[in-house]
Amino acid sequence: YLLKNIKAPTLIVWGKKDKITPYYMAKKLNKSINKSRLILYKKAGHFSYLEEIKTIERDIHLFFLEENL
Repeated sequence: YLLKNIKAPTLIVWGKKDKITPYYMAKKLNKSINKSRLILYKKAGHFSYLEEIKTIERDIHLFFLEENL
């Protein structure tokens, strides 16, 4: 219920093969947080930020550019 109070642009990074925190939770976060964007790495698991390190660097950079942060 507190997610709706988040006002900052939010980037949600998720691994589709995450067995610890299922993908449905990412979709719920994305739906509940206004100004959020979900990036899904289809081949990554729970540590998607490490498994997709080169791609995530670019994606974070683009997110900040697009949000003018």
